[in-house]
Amino acid sequence: MENPDRELFKKIFSLFEANRFHEFVPQEKVIRIGECFIGFPYRKGLLQREGREHLVVNLREQDCVTFVENTLSLLYTLASHRPTFETFKKTLKRIRYREGKMEGYPSRLHYFSEWIKDNERKGFIQEVSKEIGGVVFRKSLHYMTDHLSLYPPLRNQRNIHEMKRVERRIGRKPFFFIPKENLPGVEPLIQEGDLIAIVTREEGLDIQHVGFAKKIRNRVHLLHASEKEGKVILSKETLYRYLMKNRKSLGIRVARIKMVSSI
Repeated sequence: MENPDRELFKKIFSLFEANRFHEFVPQEKVIRIGECFIGFPYRKGLLQREGREHLVVNLREQDCVTFVENTLSLLYTLASHRPTFETFKKTLKRIRYREGKMEGYPSRLHYFSEWIKDNERKGFIQEVSKEIGGVVFRKSLHYMTDHLSLYPPLRNQRNIHEMKRVERRIGRKPFFFIPKENLPGVEPLIQEGDLIAIVTREEGLDIQHVGFAKKIRNRVHLLHASEKEGKVILSKETLYRYLMKNRKSLGIRVARIKMVSSI
């Protein structure tokens, strides 16, 4: 029996091959791929596994981060010279891990602030939060090492030590974000297909949720894997309304997807 994720990859590849995927602009490609997952089930903690770190590949179920990673990995794979399942896995590994190297649990980009910076260095994205009106913000990070029971691999003292080092390094660096109250004035500068990362006020944590911007009647909506709805959805309410209802949210960071020349 063939791997179900390989089968699903083939179906997605065939769908876009038949619809002249190469003619779409990058922003349209991101949204079209992401929309393929609408209705797919949400599963919390997809990457939280005990034992030795390995590349988890699951196209059938999504959490908010794996939805973003799967969508981007498909984007770059379908645009490559070798659009195979093996290329998809290689790309997923490159996106998910620091410098694309899987070297144990701490090498995964757990904090999304580091995920943004690392994938910006790789050339996959370009953060535009500052350019579109962001304000500077600094926050110490310690959520993971304060909640060891949520992360089975952090029972290992070596992993704890390494994660504390990662938290200190990331927390020293300020970043820019758009306060949610300012979003209406910034919405015209957000492009369809932009990566949206929601900044949280929760102690020790940087980003609480991620997805992609989808424009509907010139307003930004969120294409994302929703824990509340239990599936991947395109939100009916605007991103602004979504944020204003969420007491823990402070605002957003925005990154633009870039097309790389090779994988």
